Amino acid sequence: MKRRVRTYLLVVGLVTHLVIASSGVAVLAADLHRPVGVPGATPSESVVASPVATPPPLPNACRVVYKIRDRWTTGFTAELLLTNEGPRTDGWTLTYRVSPGLRVVTGWNGTWSQQGLEVTVRNASWNAELATGVTLNTGLSASFDRHGYSPTKFTFNGVVCKV
Repeated sequence: MKRRVRTYLLVVGLVTHLVIASSGVAVLAADLHRPVGVPGATPSESVVASPVATPPPLPNACRVVYKIRDRWTTGFTAELLLTNEGPRTDGWTLTYRVSPGLRVVTGWNGTWSQQGLEVTVRNASWNAELATGVTLNTGLSASFDRHGYSPTKFTFNGVVCKV
Protein backbone atom coordinates (compact mmCIF):
# COMPACT_ATOMS: atom_id res chain seq x y z
CA MET A 1 0.00 0.00 0.00
CA LYS A 2 2.82 2.44 0.87
CA ARG A 3 4.49 1.73 -2.47
CA ARG A 4 1.24 2.45 -4.35
CA VAL A 5 0.74 5.73 -2.42
CA ARG A 6 4.36 6.78 -3.10
CA THR A 7 4.01 5.98 -6.81
CA TYR A 8 0.77 7.93 -6.95
CA LEU A 9 2.37 10.88 -5.16
CA LEU A 10 5.36 10.84 -7.48
CA VAL A 11 3.13 10.83 -10.57
CA VAL A 12 0.86 13.57 -9.18
CA GLY A 13 3.91 15.65 -8.25
CA LEU A 14 5.48 15.26 -11.69
CA VAL A 15 2.25 16.01 -13.54
CA THR A 16 1.63 19.06 -11.36
CA HIS A 17 5.18 20.20 -11.91
CA LEU A 18 5.00 19.68 -15.68
CA VAL A 19 1.71 21.56 -15.93
CA ILE A 20 3.17 24.47 -13.96
CA ALA A 21 6.42 24.47 -15.98
CA SER A 22 4.78 24.21 -19.39
CA SER A 23 2.01 26.72 -18.73
CA GLY A 24 4.40 29.64 -18.35
CA VAL A 25 2.53 30.75 -15.21
CA ALA A 26 4.63 32.57 -12.65
CA VAL A 27 4.70 30.53 -9.45
CA LEU A 28 6.26 31.57 -6.18
CA ALA A 29 9.25 29.47 -5.17
CA ALA A 30 7.50 28.68 -1.87
CA ASP A 31 4.62 27.14 -3.82
CA LEU A 32 7.00 24.89 -5.77
CA HIS A 33 8.40 23.40 -2.55
CA ARG A 34 5.06 22.80 -0.89
CA PRO A 35 4.48 19.05 -0.37
CA VAL A 36 1.89 17.40 -2.58
CA GLY A 37 -0.07 14.89 -0.58
CA VAL A 38 -2.90 12.41 -0.59
CA PRO A 39 -5.54 12.28 2.12
CA GLY A 40 -4.27 9.96 4.83
CA ALA A 41 -0.64 10.08 3.66
CA THR A 42 2.00 10.91 6.22
CA PRO A 43 4.42 13.81 5.60
CA SER A 44 7.20 11.30 4.85
CA GLU A 45 5.12 10.00 1.95
CA SER A 46 4.66 13.46 0.40
CA VAL A 47 6.53 14.54 -2.68
CA VAL A 48 8.26 17.90 -2.98
CA ALA A 49 8.16 19.50 -6.42
CA SER A 50 11.38 21.18 -7.47
CA PRO A 51 11.54 23.99 -10.01
CA VAL A 52 12.70 23.22 -13.55
CA ALA A 53 13.76 25.94 -15.95
CA THR A 54 11.85 25.72 -19.21
CA PRO A 55 13.68 27.18 -22.16
CA PRO A 56 11.91 29.93 -24.07
CA PRO A 57 10.73 29.02 -27.55
CA LEU A 58 13.33 29.41 -30.25
CA PRO A 59 12.89 32.61 -32.18
CA ASN A 60 11.13 31.88 -35.45
CA ALA A 61 11.09 28.09 -34.92
CA CYS A 62 8.83 26.33 -37.38
CA ARG A 63 7.51 23.07 -38.75
CA VAL A 64 6.82 22.45 -42.45
CA VAL A 65 4.73 19.75 -44.06
CA TYR A 66 5.20 19.52 -47.85
CA LYS A 67 2.62 17.50 -49.80
CA ILE A 68 2.37 16.85 -53.54
CA ARG A 69 -1.31 17.32 -54.45
CA ASP A 70 -1.38 16.74 -58.22
CA ARG A 71 1.27 15.33 -60.52
CA TRP A 72 1.59 15.08 -64.28
CA THR A 73 4.39 14.27 -66.73
CA THR A 74 6.16 17.64 -66.58
CA GLY A 75 4.93 19.23 -63.35
CA PHE A 76 2.97 19.16 -60.12
CA THR A 77 1.18 21.24 -57.50
CA ALA A 78 2.25 21.09 -53.89
CA GLU A 79 0.85 22.34 -50.60
CA LEU A 80 3.08 23.64 -47.81
CA LEU A 81 1.79 23.83 -44.27
CA LEU A 82 3.97 26.23 -42.28
CA THR A 83 3.50 26.23 -38.49
CA ASN A 84 5.08 28.99 -36.43
CA GLU A 85 6.47 27.34 -33.27
CA GLY A 86 8.36 30.45 -32.16
CA PRO A 87 7.16 33.83 -31.01
CA ARG A 88 4.67 35.88 -33.00
CA THR A 89 6.19 37.39 -36.10
CA ASP A 90 5.07 40.29 -38.25
CA GLY A 91 6.54 39.40 -41.62
CA TRP A 92 8.04 36.09 -42.67
CA THR A 93 10.14 34.45 -45.35
CA LEU A 94 10.27 30.71 -46.05
CA THR A 95 13.10 29.38 -48.21
CA TYR A 96 14.04 25.90 -49.35
CA ARG A 97 16.23 24.13 -51.88
CA VAL A 98 14.98 22.13 -54.85
CA SER A 99 16.48 19.67 -57.31
CA PRO A 100 18.03 20.85 -60.59
CA GLY A 101 15.47 21.12 -63.38
CA LEU A 102 12.59 22.30 -61.15
CA ARG A 103 11.02 25.69 -61.90
CA VAL A 104 8.31 27.43 -59.88
CA VAL A 105 5.50 28.49 -62.23
CA THR A 106 3.16 30.15 -59.74
CA GLY A 107 2.27 30.12 -56.05
CA TRP A 108 -0.49 31.23 -53.71
CA ASN A 109 -0.86 32.66 -50.19
CA GLY A 110 2.48 34.42 -50.51
CA THR A 111 4.89 36.03 -52.98
CA TRP A 112 6.94 33.28 -54.68
CA SER A 113 10.31 33.56 -56.39
CA GLN A 114 13.18 31.30 -57.39
CA GLN A 115 16.89 31.97 -57.75
CA GLY A 116 18.75 28.92 -59.05
CA LEU A 117 17.94 26.03 -56.71
CA GLU A 118 16.56 28.25 -53.91
CA VAL A 119 12.82 28.87 -53.74
CA THR A 120 11.52 31.72 -51.58
CA VAL A 121 8.01 32.58 -50.46
CA ARG A 122 7.37 35.79 -48.54
CA ASN A 123 4.22 36.78 -46.73
CA ALA A 124 1.43 38.54 -48.57
CA SER A 125 0.21 41.82 -47.08
CA TRP A 126 -2.78 40.08 -45.49
CA ASN A 127 -0.92 37.12 -43.86
CA ALA A 128 2.25 38.81 -42.55
CA GLU A 129 1.37 38.21 -38.90
CA LEU A 130 1.87 34.64 -37.69
CA ALA A 131 1.09 34.05 -34.03
CA THR A 132 2.70 31.19 -32.11
CA GLY A 133 1.05 27.89 -33.04
CA VAL A 134 -0.65 29.21 -36.18
CA THR A 135 -0.41 27.11 -39.35
CA LEU A 136 -0.38 28.82 -42.72
CA ASN A 137 -1.41 26.97 -45.88
CA THR A 138 0.52 28.00 -48.98
CA GLY A 139 1.41 26.22 -52.19
CA LEU A 140 2.84 26.27 -55.66
CA SER A 141 2.67 24.90 -59.15
CA ALA A 142 5.99 23.85 -60.67
CA SER A 143 7.42 22.28 -63.78
CA PHE A 144 10.39 19.91 -63.97
CA ASP A 145 12.46 18.23 -66.63
CA ARG A 146 13.57 15.26 -64.51
CA HIS A 147 12.30 13.31 -61.51
CA GLY A 148 13.45 13.81 -57.94
CA TYR A 149 11.91 17.12 -56.93
CA SER A 150 11.85 16.70 -53.17
CA PRO A 151 12.65 19.96 -51.38
CA THR A 152 15.32 20.16 -48.67
CA LYS A 153 16.38 22.48 -45.84
CA PHE A 154 13.37 24.68 -45.15
CA THR A 155 14.19 27.87 -43.25
CA PHE A 156 11.73 30.30 -41.68
CA ASN A 157 13.16 33.81 -41.19
CA GLY A 158 16.63 32.26 -41.35
CA VAL A 159 16.06 29.43 -38.84
CA VAL A 160 16.02 25.79 -40.03
CA CYS A 161 12.56 24.22 -39.76
CA LYS A 162 11.51 20.77 -38.60
CA VAL A 163 10.09 18.73 -41.46
